[in-house]
Amino acid sequence: MNRLLSKVALVMCVILLAGKIYAAPSLEVPSLSDDATFVVGVDWSLVNTEDQRHIELYRNYQGGEFELIAEGQSIQALSQVVLKNGVYGYKLRIIQSDLAFESAPAFVEVNSPVLSYQLPEPKSRRAYGLGMNY
Repeated sequence: MNRLLSKVALVMCVILLAGKIYAAPSLEVPSLSDDATFVVGVDWSLVNTEDQRHIELYRNYQGGEFELIAEGQSIQALSQVVLKNGVYGYKLRIIQSDLAFESAPAFVEVNSPVLSYQLPEPKSRRAYGLGMNY
């Protein structure tokens, strides 16, 4: 479903301007990661690459604010290792020829048994230490 929405949004982002086609790239992420690692891929197939561009990759966690995690002239793929279970969203922003384009967000659910494991509570919370006499 997320991939279908991404493709529909990509098609809707195509703009004909000054004889050139400009389009936002689409993001490709797995729908589920069971080991907290995955790759965020970028599909540039419909994007005009003749003009200089600046790319920004954003991530959010559990529907929070998107935060900038990478930027530069070219992003093809980014390996991710996350520290919490939950849903992560990704989106790209591209500034090209004084125009800005944004990809549709792509989401991956992380459900790793390792991340959900918690150490058992100690039997006593009493602190132990060394006493020093002077």
